[in-house]
Amino acid sequence: MLTHVVQLLAYAEQNSLTPVCRISNPLYADGPDVFSKYFEMRPEGAPADRELLFHTIKTAEDYTLFKPAAEPTLNEMNRVFHKYIGFSRRVSDAVERFLLDVPRYPKLGIHYRGTDKISEAPEVGYQEVFTAVEEYLKTLDTDLIFLATDSNNFSQAVRREFSKINFISFDSETNMDIDGPRHFSGLSSDEKAMEAIANMVLLSRCEVCIRTASQLSVWGRILNKNLRTVTLNRPFISAAYPENLVWDEMETLRPSP
Repeated sequence: MLTHVVQLLAYAEQNSLTPVCRISNPLYADGPDVFSKYFEMRPEGAPADRELLFHTIKTAEDYTLFKPAAEPTLNEMNRVFHKYIGFSRRVSDAVERFLLDVPRYPKLGIHYRGTDKISEAPEVGYQEVFTAVEEYLKTLDTDLIFLATDSNNFSQAVRREFSKINFISFDSETNMDIDGPRHFSGLSSDEKAMEAIANMVLLSRCEVCIRTASQLSVWGRILNKNLRTVTLNRPFISAAYPENLVWDEMETLRPSP
């Protein structure tokens, strides 16, 4: 949803239009519009005081009334997002409350998508993740990791593998032992949304994010243009946007042999 929003904001900016955002999703929203629960428009994007016609966008094929410009780069998405959108006080407070219990902010983040993600991208073996983690623990000289994952098995395995490392995670306040995709679980739509957004924000504040293919951690990079990403798999559709830009950037920044 955020990727569509930023593309539409860029289109509005290029065409001197006043953007108005509305979002809804049965997995994350109760009602026709929950934008203001999690985000706020900055003054540049204040809505016009007039009746508006909304056109529903679910996929790229739904752009029938107009067609946004070419897909923005990661840094351009960063610029557009921060120019027009901020996080609601509710989201900001939740992140800050979480950080009160953290001794220092972790330099290293891990985002591991398992469960249903294997239908979109090849599954990544745990050992491949462990190897990357070992390398960056030394490079960053840290003993603290922020972990975001939908896989209980991976969470347990990585904690066993690095038993001397402190792991911190942001999970919903509802204490549920969820076996399977969290976004299809019994968590309320609001809990799912808050959990996803908070993890996105917290991953963005790391120096390095070791990740498997997912829009959530792509957005960590979009929020923070200085975040270094280490991506361990590509979606089956290699041109999937904006995941493809993360791979292109990683290849560009990789040192020569």
